Amino acid sequence: MKRIVFTLLVALALLASPLVNTASAAAYPDRPIVVVIPFSAGGSHDLHARGITSIMADILGQPMIVKLLPGGAGMKATGFVANSRPDGYTIIFTHNGIDMIVPQTRKVPFDTQKVLKTVVKINHSDGVLAVNSKSPFKTFADMVKAAKKNPGGLNWGHSGVWGSSYTSTMQILKATGIKVNLIPHKGGGPLLRATLAGRLDVGSCQTTQCRPLVKAGKMRPLVVMGPDRFKNDPEFGHVPSLKELGYGEIGFRMDRIFQAPSGVPAARMKVLKDAFAKLMKHRSFKRFMRSIGMPVNYESGSDYDKSRPRRFKEYTELIKSVTAK
Repeated sequence: MKRIVFTLLVALALLASPLVNTASAAAYPDRPIVVVIPFSAGGSHDLHARGITSIMADILGQPMIVKLLPGGAGMKATGFVANSRPDGYTIIFTHNGIDMIVPQTRKVPFDTQKVLKTVVKINHSDGVLAVNSKSPFKTFADMVKAAKKNPGGLNWGHSGVWGSSYTSTMQILKATGIKVNLIPHKGGGPLLRATLAGRLDVGSCQTTQCRPLVKAGKMRPLVVMGPDRFKNDPEFGHVPSLKELGYGEIGFRMDRIFQAPSGVPAARMKVLKDAFAKLMKHRSFKRFMRSIGMPVNYESGSDYDKSRPRRFKEYTELIKSVTAK
């Protein structure tokens, strides 16, 4: 009799186990999700995250907690997420430069192409080269002329070696033939503050960051670091692009992407991807993006990952062209 009861209990346990697993998967997320950002406060990713995380909390039913982790050209945060438990509770809000350029320019103990999978691409944007409104430079040509007259004399800020603004900066320096004093910063926020304070002669910013300052007359944009000007933009529509000024297809277009450790179960990745797909259609999200003057350029994580190997090779050639003497 005892053997029969034991057998029945085992059978019931086996039958129940799939239900337990299903319930566990369905419960995700049942606690806050940490969103790691590899930059300091005040950068464009930080500004985007403030609007995104609050809306995602409503969609997922759990808070998204932002963790700023600057350093190592984005590799400190990337390594933190790559080595975290792959349970879907730690993800990174990063960009393609950190994902595909930085790992090719320094030795890192992981392969970003293997350890991270993309959840979603939110949008992309080109940076703007700008100066303090008190600067004597009224145009990009003014700045180039001054740099040629005084080689190495201009303090030019960037957001970290091989960050988005650094890549464009190196392309510009090579195209113009000028020499400047390059000063690194831990992200766009500190770079913007240094430019605003007059510690830099020239720096770069994303429009999300410097729009209020340009509107208030505290900063002056000189050129869009990309192929196209921002048409019909009230603060930046008058600013020419590098291509317009005769410098061809130079400039680094930054993709803002959310990624997760590759080991996150497929069911949980689907929850995240579906939630971000809902975010793209959410009225509050669209209103928020309009308020910071940024487009929505949604691309599913699966589609984005298909292009990563090809683009990785393209960036290899970009690095060679920028660093070649």
